Amino acid sequence: MQNDNDRESRDRQNNGGGEGGFNWKGIVLLSIALGLIGLALYTRGNAGGSDEIPYQKFKELAVAKKIVVDEKSLPPKYLQLVQRDNSKKTYIAGWYEVENPAKNKGQKYARFRTPVILEFAKEDLDETLKKANLTFYEQDTEEAEGWMTILSFYLPFLLLIFLLYLLFRHQIRMAGRGAMSFGKSKAKLMAMDKNKITFKDVAGVEEA
Repeated sequence: MQNDNDRESRDRQNNGGGEGGFNWKGIVLLSIALGLIGLALYTRGNAGGSDEIPYQKFKELAVAKKIVVDEKSLPPKYLQLVQRDNSKKTYIAGWYEVENPAKNKGQKYARFRTPVILEFAKEDLDETLKKANLTFYEQDTEEAEGWMTILSFYLPFLLLIFLLYLLFRHQIRMAGRGAMSFGKSKAKLMAMDKNKITFKDVAGVEEA
């Protein structure tokens, strides 16, 4: 009898505290999933559209040390010389420090792109980069940048789906375990009913 009670107690603990109990594992998984969604939205907001600025403005930002390069940030901040696929258009792409973050949705940095004609501006561009101690990240097309943006946005959602799958599987397993526990309890009650001694049984013995 004691072993049956101990087994039922363990089943209630594994089921998150029994009927009306709190499923901490489910709450933790859900919190992680919501955190990943928030991270994805934050990353997407930071990786929004680019401000197109003229070449002269880029030179001013570079000399003033306002061009930001940070490979470890999220998303990474690179200075790139980008050429569109199947096009001769070339532009400088990167991040710069804004003067008034309140006008930039509270963000301290903003993306920019600057059209440039290398045939005429290459020497001046090299001199500007040298003065500002800047170098281009080795990337001459938008393909790698596009894949990085797609991966940083969709990966959290894929992880969310995986976590929800684990959560649902855990709930189904707990529900099945609860049904088995209920079946065991019912069998125990039926056994007790069979062994129960009634008043009629006692009266018959005395008369005999």
